[in-house]
Amino acid sequence: MTQIGFIMGLLAAPSLVVYVMGGNANWAGHLGLALVFGFTALGHLIRTGAMAQMLPPSIPGDGMI
Repeated sequence: MTQIGFIMGLLAAPSLVVYVMGGNANWAGHLGLALVFGFTALGHLIRTGAMAQMLPPSIPGDGMI
């Protein structure tokens, strides 16, 4: 559950900053999505074993990681 909260925070933080400082809302949305994509990509690169366990047995190469 903490990952979901962190992701929601990454999405909301740029919008809150733009609301307080008065900036471009489109830019804040783009930045929030970029932060979420970066966070999820980092998780896939760091926890490769956990990601490989989610694959079904029919996918070849299960012993490579």
